[in-house]
Amino acid sequence: MNLESDHIFSEGIPNPWKFGKSLRACNGVKPSQEQIAKAAALMNRETYLINQNGFECEIIAAAVHPDQKRIVYIESQAKQGKQFVDISIKIHFVDASGRGRDSAIDIESYNPFFGCDVGLLEWYDENVALLVYREKHWTFVYRIGDQWPPQFTKIADRWQIKDDILSFMERKADIVQRLEIPSLQPLPEIPVEQAEPLGQVPPDPYAF
Repeated sequence: MNLESDHIFSEGIPNPWKFGKSLRACNGVKPSQEQIAKAAALMNRETYLINQNGFECEIIAAAVHPDQKRIVYIESQAKQGKQFVDISIKIHFVDASGRGRDSAIDIESYNPFFGCDVGLLEWYDENVALLVYREKHWTFVYRIGDQWPPQFTKIADRWQIKDDILSFMERKADIVQRLEIPSLQPLPEIPVEQAEPLGQVPPDPYAF
């Protein structure tokens, strides 16, 4: 994606060439462009398009199930108004496996104009996809696929997944909070000194 384009949104954030660069950080990896292209092809659409109402629509992250029938994707829709940008960011679940589900819901967000940094979107097992993203103030994890609307909970920018455990902590905290994956059921909190030998201290996304 050419960030110097005239697009209002680009890769899930306001185009920095128009609105300035965000300084926030979150763990995880950038969305797979291969998965985005694959999802678009299976849905017979482009990854970026302008719809009949004049909204710029972009798939910013996607996860295609190995059965090639179930797709979870995140899409931004943006249109410049006279005084403000009309923007939404939605989670989509397309199910062509015979279950008849094709659903969408807005992401949990303080204000979608400030964007959505996806750090994880992948199928974790046969029935559940996991999504982790950072919005203006908070980071969230979602469980998608086996229930709708999807289950979600707030975590922290500092997070990681290892051995079916999502561990997270505030930047200078001495306690590590944990969730079982993919159920998102809470596990007992543990002190950093106990989490370190278990490899459950997540890296600091702001560390240099």
